Order: sequence, then structure tokens, then C-alpha cells
Amino acid sequence: PSAPDAVAPRPAAPSSRAVAAQPAPPSPPPTPVTEAHPSPAGVNLEQVLKAWKQVSHQVKAKDMNLSALLNSCKPLEVRDGALILGFASDILQDKFNRPESLELTHNALKSVLGVDLPLQTVVQTGKNALPAHVKPDGMVAAALQAGGTILDSEEIK
Repeated sequence: PSAPDAVAPRPAAPSSRAVAAQPAPPSPPPTPVTEAHPSPAGVNLEQVLKAWKQVSHQVKAKDMNLSALLNSCKPLEVRDGALILGFASDILQDKFNRPESLELTHNALKSVLGVDLPLQTVVQTGKNALPAHVKPDGMVAAALQAGGTILDSEEIK
């Protein structure tokens, strides 16, 4: 009879531990949901916008011209784990797309936000501007940059 009594308290302790562990799982799910929703990188546009001045300041310490370029562009969205930056002209976009500028900005973003966030650029105005709904690395963007145009379905008839 004493053996069943000794066994009973042992399962009681683990079950109370299991009850204590149950409140912990509800806390972690909200974090992954908010991280998974914005982008695979775990950061959203709002977080980038809040940190943008700090990123620019960090870049300014190493390259003042690049900092000025960052001040002239606009973070547009975080899509497919990459930050899309909009520039007002082809010239500004070309200046930014130099490997050293991309690397310095990428490293500053990584330092400030703590995530590896690749960069993509688009021209918001001018002859090579992409509409907001067009992915900058997609086939439609390539066609537009090669001189194509988007027609309304009524224009085709």
C-alpha cells in the first residue's frame, strides 16, 4: 500500500509542472504571428520607418553622400523579405545601386534592426517608374524597363 502512495505524489508534481507550462505557450504564438506576418525577415515597414533616421545617421558616419541619398529615397514596403526603396529618378537609383552603397546600407540596417534585410530599388517617378503593384524584380518590371507599357484590357480590344 505504501508503494502506490509513493507513486501518486510523483505524477502529481509533473502534472502541476505541465499546468505551469501551459500558460507559457500562449505567450510565444503572438510573437511568431507578428513576425511572420510582416515578412520572412521578421521586420515590417513601420519598424524600418522608425529606424530610418538611425540607419541614415550610421551611414553618414562612413559616407555623407550616401546618407544624403538615403534621405532622398523613401522606404516603400517590405516584400518577400526585402526592403523596397523608392527613388525620384534613375540617376539617384543608379548612384545608390553601387555595390559599396548597397553593402553599407545593408550593414547599417542589420546593425540597427538586427535582421538581414536585402535591398531592392525602384524609381517612383520618371520614365522608368514602376507602378506600385508591379514587383521590381518580376517579368512585368523587366518588360516595362525594356520599353513596354501596361495597357488596360479595354485598350487591347
